[in-house]
This record gives sequence, structure tokens and C-alpha cells, in this order.
Amino acid sequence: MHPRSRALAGALLVATGLAAPGLTATALASPGSAATHTARAGAGEKIMPGPRDTYGVGGRVLELIDTRRATPADPEAQRGPIPESDTRAISTTVFYPTDERALPDANGLVEPIDDAPPADGRFPVILFSHGAPGTPHDYRRMLQRWASEGFIVVAPQYPISSTAGPTDVAWGDARNQIRDASFVLTQVLQRNRDAWTDGGFGGHLDPSRIGAAGHSMGGFTTLGLVSECCRDKRVDGALVLAGVSDGERGPRITNPSGPVLFAHATLDFAVPLQQATRAYRAASTPKYLVEIDLPIAGVAAHILPFTEGFGRISDQVTEVLDSFLAAYVGGDPDAAERLAPTAEDAADLKVRYRT
Repeated sequence: MHPRSRALAGALLVATGLAAPGLTATALASPGSAATHTARAGAGEKIMPGPRDTYGVGGRVLELIDTRRATPADPEAQRGPIPESDTRAISTTVFYPTDERALPDANGLVEPIDDAPPADGRFPVILFSHGAPGTPHDYRRMLQRWASEGFIVVAPQYPISSTAGPTDVAWGDARNQIRDASFVLTQVLQRNRDAWTDGGFGGHLDPSRIGAAGHSMGGFTTLGLVSECCRDKRVDGALVLAGVSDGERGPRITNPSGPVLFAHATLDFAVPLQQATRAYRAASTPKYLVEIDLPIAGVAAHILPFTEGFGRISDQVTEVLDSFLAAYVGGDPDAAERLAPTAEDAADLKVRYRT
């Protein structure tokens, strides 16, 4: 295995302390206790992303199966052997805005409320791709925050990289994983036509406002969605978080389309900063490169800024990522104007940009 693959393979296991995914609320607020929104919209209208915690967060899991493509076997996957299959099973968690609220658990975490009724309005969509090995649950704080701000977050659990990776098998499957992302987006948008009570999304997804985001190998997947190899024209903007841009056996990433923001720790030795720098230079405008200065290096620097595990610095990263999404996916012109100053004013960030 390539040395970088070995370093990355244990990254999420080392730095996040993995737990089984779940969507169980500890307690529900009464309907009357939900926060009053400053803007309301009917199901046929757009709604702009709002401040953090504007909404409560609901969760729904979709068990999606693509019968047209196969899953390769990986008997040595870190989290247990992966059997060969003629199909691709992609369990997908959807986080979305709701007027209901859950109370935090003993650790201060607020879990999404299973199948809570969605808030009124049509919301922009974020397609999120996890790292390897990892699951959407590892990034739940960030994903739930985006939902609380007025985005619908679609987070697939990929059949190979959620269990293995980035091994030779995972990189050999990299093109398929990019196709998985597009498949999931198609399936979710098709369900937007169906009533919420019938397992659909009742028109609450806004198909004209779609962003993609991903971390590490998921960053490679996200880059693929906006690059020549595998471009998905439905994606309006991309966030690449410590993303791999020169996968060992995956498709070649060339000419990424902006808007795109690369965020990368300067001392990330799992995926070196130079990968983000090269991809940034090749991308079309508007484009941003945010370099994060941390007092740590290696795998921890690769992960902690994006799992909200590093205090003030994570808060600074959060503000920049959220401003980008609001500007280029949410359609908020004020967010576009404050994006660069927000990054430039952050003491621990260095930003380059061309708009």
C-alpha cells in the first residue's frame, strides 16, 4: 500500500472516536417552544439560509440501492470484510430544517429528530461525502449545523470507503464513488416529488440550488463532481476539506469548475497542502484557498478543523465555510461580500482568492 494510504487509513479511527450512526432524540420540545423564524415561506417558495440554530434538525435515512453497478470485495477492510455484490447499497442520511427541537444529551450533543415534519419552505441542498474510513456520523456536528441554518444535507455512506480505505480497493472504486454521489442526488431529487408522509420530501428541496462538500477522500469525490472526468452539472459550488486531488488509482482530476473553496491545514501530512494548492491553481473562478494554521500536525491536523474539535480555530473555519455555502449555494449576495473579509480577519487562517 502507498505510504499515504497507510497514513489516511486510520485517520478517522484515531482522531474521532467512531460511534454507530443513530437518529434518536433525547427529548422533544413542545410545538410552542420552537424558535420564531424571521422569514417564513410556503412550500413553493425559496428561503434564504439563516443564522446558526435558526431551525431544529430532523433526520431521515434512505436505504438506496443501485442495481446497475457492482461492489467489489475487500476481505481486509479495516472495519470488517466487504463481500462482493452485484449491486451498490448506499445508506443515506438526510438532515433537514424542522420547527421541532431536541434537548441535548449528557454529552451536550443534540441528535436530529427522526422524521420530524420539515419546516415550511424550499431549501438549498448540500451533498456531503465522508472520508475513508468514515461515515456521515463522524461529521454530524457540521452537517447538523448546516441543516439548522436552512440547508437540506444529503449524506451518503459509501459502500467501500465507509469500511475500508483509502486502500487499493477503495481507490480502485473511486470513480464508482463519484457516480454513487450523483446517483444519490438523483434519487433524493426524484423523491422530492412525493409527499413527506409517503417517504418523499414534498417539494422542500430546491433543485436549482445544490452544493457539494467532502472531506479527505470525500473531497476527491467532491472535486470529481466539478471536474472534467465526472462533472455533475447540477452542482453549483463545492467545498473541498483537506481533499485528495491526485488519487492513486482514481480518475484524473482536471480543470475543476468554480465556485470552489479548498480548506486545508498547513501541517496536514496525511494529505499535504500542496495537493490543495495545485487544485486551486487549476480551478476556474470564483475560487478560494483557505490555509489553516494549527499548533498540531499530521492526522490530527487533517481531521480536527472539520469535526469542530479545535475550539477557536474550528469556529473560524466554520464561519468561512458557512459564508461560502450561503453565498454560492444559498444565493445570499451579502454572504459573498463578507466571505473574503471573514477569512482574512481570522487570526489562524490565510486565504487566497480570485473571484
